[in-house]
Amino acid sequence: MVFAPIPLLSVTVDTREEMPDIRLRAEGPGCRQTRVLAAFGVSTVLCGCFGGESGPVLRQLLAEEGIECRAVRRPGRNGTRVREQGAGTMRTVAESPGDPLTPQEADRLRAAALEAGARADVCVLTQEADPAAVPPGLYRGLTGDLRARGVRVVAALSGEALAAALTGGVDVLCLDQRRLPVGPGGHAAHAGVGDLVAAMRRLRSRGAGTVVLRRAERPALVLIGEDVVAVPAPVPPGGTAAAGLCGDRLIAAIAAGLATGLPEEDAVRLGVAAGTPHSDRPEAPSGMDPETARQLAGRVELHEPALEETPGGSGAFW
Repeated sequence: MVFAPIPLLSVTVDTREEMPDIRLRAEGPGCRQTRVLAAFGVSTVLCGCFGGESGPVLRQLLAEEGIECRAVRRPGRNGTRVREQGAGTMRTVAESPGDPLTPQEADRLRAAALEAGARADVCVLTQEADPAAVPPGLYRGLTGDLRARGVRVVAALSGEALAAALTGGVDVLCLDQRRLPVGPGGHAAHAGVGDLVAAMRRLRSRGAGTVVLRRAERPALVLIGEDVVAVPAPVPPGGTAAAGLCGDRLIAAIAAGLATGLPEEDAVRLGVAAGTPHSDRPEAPSGMDPETARQLAGRVELHEPALEETPGGSGAFW
């Protein structure tokens, strides 16, 4: 099950040809992660709220993709983003974030997600761009109830939603370095490896299991078991290194690996391989080639992190 509280309707007006082309697509992290799971052959259900004029359109778009939805209907609107694509450019024309969930809607969504999630082996929890759209307490109750039923929880959360989810426990947590809480007054963007590892271990003490930290062009850091390892993106034979990992593909591929019985370490390898640009396949619904990702996963290596010294960070942690 993928928990996507308020999916987004994306409208793209492509003006590169004489006759403009208008494309509609269900967007948001939950929708993107569901497509990746489907690409790996993992059957899943997307659970979210749908309402206003955009809600029925989103449900129809997802149905046409073959994505099963556990839809909670409501009067409030889903978000909508309108963009114009020109020659080498993409600009946002208008964007509406949608309406926040009411307490009653949050309760109904939690019940629907728990019902769908209880039938799953692995559940993926996502959040919206606007943190105020979903009450943080929803994540606290959901993670605790799912794990009490033996369901593994994989989460991509930050801020208050992350703090709430940790109370219930998270088996695998994926987050970007920029969103990592490093303590009062700390700025994760300028933190050294020692500070990052200390922050990851604090997340462990608060309820996280494995912690996967993306770091832009640098190798991801992973706290797995009692060890912290650096995981560079794999390079195909004859290829060159490519910086950066796609977060949605990373977390969804980890969930896919766990759902298909891979050990956590191998699921992380698959996630890193799926997230690298070398697995890109723009024409695919998921944006990636699952077979390429599987092949690259065998080339993913786990290393002892380098003792980097970054301004504002403490550097060594051994």
